[in-house]
Amino acid sequence: MNKPLASMIATLLILLPGAVSAQTADKETAGDETVAPQTPPVNAEPAPAVTTETDKAPAADKAPEPITGAFGIALGARFEPSMVAKVLGEQEQTYRGAGGAELKGALVRVEPSQPDQRFQRYSLKTTKDGIIYAIQADYQLELEQDNAKQDKAQRAKTVRSTCKTAVKALARELEARYGKARGKGWDGEWFVFRQTSDTSDMRLRLYGNRCRTGMYSLIYTDEKITGNTASRDKNPAGPAS
Repeated sequence: MNKPLASMIATLLILLPGAVSAQTADKETAGDETVAPQTPPVNAEPAPAVTTETDKAPAADKAPEPITGAFGIALGARFEPSMVAKVLGEQEQTYRGAGGAELKGALVRVEPSQPDQRFQRYSLKTTKDGIIYAIQADYQLELEQDNAKQDKAQRAKTVRSTCKTAVKALARELEARYGKARGKGWDGEWFVFRQTSDTSDMRLRLYGNRCRTGMYSLIYTDEKITGNTASRDKNPAGPAS
C-alpha cells in the first residue's frame, strides 16, 4: 500500500471519535436548553388573590326569636297545674274582650318550673275558657336599712338607681333576643316589644315606672286570644298591683 495514503487513513481514524463525541455533547446541551423550565425572577410579584362576593358580604343579622311565653309557660295553651312547679293561689279576674266586652277569667299565682333569679313573683291570666293570654313576673328590690350610715332619702335614691340599672340591662337582653323595642318611655320607664301574624299579636312589656319603690315587672301577652288588640304601645298602662 502507498505509505502516504496509509498515513492519512490512520490520522482520520484518530480524529474521528473526538469529533463524533463533540457533536453528541452539543446535541445533548441543545436538548437540555430546549426543555429547561423558565424560572421567574426573584423580585416577581405573586398573582393577586381572587375576591369573591361571599368574601365581601357582611355577616347576616341574627333573626329575632319568636315571643311564645316564658318560665316554662306557653301563651295560648290551656292552663294545667302540671305546667308549673306549684300553684300558689287562684282568683277570679276581669278582662276586656273583643269590642271592650267585660269577661271573667282567672288570675293564677304560680311557682314556675323554669324560674329566673331576677324575679320573685310569677302569675298568669287565663280567659273564661282557661287559655293563657298573659304571663307576668315581678321583682321587688329591698335594701338593708342602716340608719347610722344612710338616711331615708339616700336609701330611696340607691333603690331607684339600682332598679333602673337592672331594667336597662334586661331591656338590652330582650332586644338581643326579640329585636328592637317597638316603643319605650323616657329614661327607660318602659319598653314594648311586639310580633304580629294572622293568628297572634304577641307583646312583651318591661316596666320600670315603679323603680322609685324598687319594683319592676315583665309581662308577656297574646292580645288576639282575648280579642282586645287595641294598641297600647305608645303609652302602655303599668302592671296591675
